[in-house]
Amino acid sequence: MHYERGILLSQIDEFDQSKSNFALARKLAPESEIGYLAAAYEELYAGNMPETIAAAREGIRKGFGNYILLTILGEGLMRSGITARQPEFSEAQIVLERARELAPEKPAVYANLAKAYQRRGNSDDAQDALTALAALNQAQAEKIGEASGDRKAGYAGGGVEQETTVEH
Repeated sequence: MHYERGILLSQIDEFDQSKSNFALARKLAPESEIGYLAAAYEELYAGNMPETIAAAREGIRKGFGNYILLTILGEGLMRSGITARQPEFSEAQIVLERARELAPEKPAVYANLAKAYQRRGNSDDAQDALTALAALNQAQAEKIGEASGDRKAGYAGGGVEQETTVEH
């Protein structure tokens, strides 16, 4: 619960409040999947890429290679300033591809994967990743638009406000 609250607070730009929730999640379950996810997310949101990478790698090494941890590792590596010639770049591509295999319906992987392909000069693969991302986003928008219940009009007049979903 603390991990999920940390994610939610981070998404609404309340990072100072989210840090205590991530810390508590790590304290309550230090060697668990949630503990590693909390550590990696806290460092990612703080902009500490070396610590993000270390936390994600450690969690994966301990057997928690879910798509979220793989995506965090890939994003951390990409944001660390690596170039296409460094071994870490290949690692980023590998973990992002693995995350896509594990959860092809999750949009979080595709933006980072497109960025990796662009840096490597694979414009066709980058475009394919962006096309997949656009299709997933469109499907999500349609799903929200078809949802029953009360809905608020979006800014475009008549649209539906997007829901925020917390992955865990």
